[in-house]
Amino acid sequence: MTELAQTVAHEIGHILVGYGHPDEEKGPAPLHGTDRKLRIMHSGDGLGEITVDGLPRKPFRGNHLVEGEWDAAEAWLKNEEDEHRLP
Repeated sequence: MTELAQTVAHEIGHILVGYGHPDEEKGPAPLHGTDRKLRIMHSGDGLGEITVDGLPRKPFRGNHLVEGEWDAAEAWLKNEEDEHRLP
């Protein structure tokens, strides 16, 4: 279940901040000097593989958001509030 929740959060992140991944140098808010493996928007490449129940799986990405990603989410939520506010 954790893997599913993390994947959903990662994909929602693409809707909020755009395509690309910070570890590929083309995604939004790459924040040079940070450990990008800890970021939820990491591509997953280069993290190695783990075995679960005898099947190879990618390990979990991190769960960290950076300010640019958080700001995009906050702006989207504010826009949703404004659109649904009664006059």
